[in-house]
Amino acid sequence: MRKYWVIFKNSIQTATAYRFNVFASLFNELLTLLILAYLWISIYHQGNKIGNYSLKGLIIYFVVNKFINLIIKSLDTARIVGEEIREGVIINYLLKPINYLNEYIFFNAGYIFYRLIFYIFIFIIVIFFSLGFFDFNLLRIFYFIIFLVISYFINLFIFYIIGISTFYFGFIMGLNYLTQSIISFLSGAFLPIDLFPSWLYNLMNILPLKYIIYVPISILTGKLNFSISLLSGGILWMLFFYELSIFIFKKGIKKYEAFGI
Repeated sequence: MRKYWVIFKNSIQTATAYRFNVFASLFNELLTLLILAYLWISIYHQGNKIGNYSLKGLIIYFVVNKFINLIIKSLDTARIVGEEIREGVIINYLLKPINYLNEYIFFNAGYIFYRLIFYIFIFIIVIFFSLGFFDFNLLRIFYFIIFLVISYFINLFIFYIIGISTFYFGFIMGLNYLTQSIISFLSGAFLPIDLFPSWLYNLMNILPLKYIIYVPISILTGKLNFSISLLSGGILWMLFFYELSIFIFKKGIKKYEAFGI
């Protein structure tokens, strides 16, 4: 465990060397948030209503959505993993007494911890000014944190799988961008999934992507109530993608070694 702690600390040190990226990401997300806010304000001022969301409720949804994007999607996992495989860096990990997936989890965790230091204050301010709009309480925030952790791992494992598919496809940037677009749409990043047509909403309730954006936000804002079935569903999907990651990696390594690389 100590070796992973070292990786975690080294990741934080690496992140401090790229402080500009943290502020650039924040600026980018705030800019897109302002554009979205302007768009929805214009729609509501024309007398239109979107589902059962008030204007304030929809804006809060996208504010929390941006916070989640800044935290769980801070590293381009598929690109990083894919490049390490294509460039042969993966060999260095195979020669060490270390699990590549666990190493990346701790590396990513250190980077996110550093970003969280900057963004948590913004989130606290948002929560404070939102108290008049939603029935926030400590228990609801606690549940939100739990589902945020689930969101992080599901998102991480999905893009890790995309990354290690480099073993099979050689170059996965197109697949990476396609997956990012699909997940952004179907997870509720562009629009809450309960505003989708009923057939698509029912489909999203079966699939795991709702746990990345929609479920954490809806738990926090009270659109969804915490339940054991909802929690167990998220945990099962998280474990499923973890096991799938290990399986695909082992198969990929055998294919990698078969070519004498």
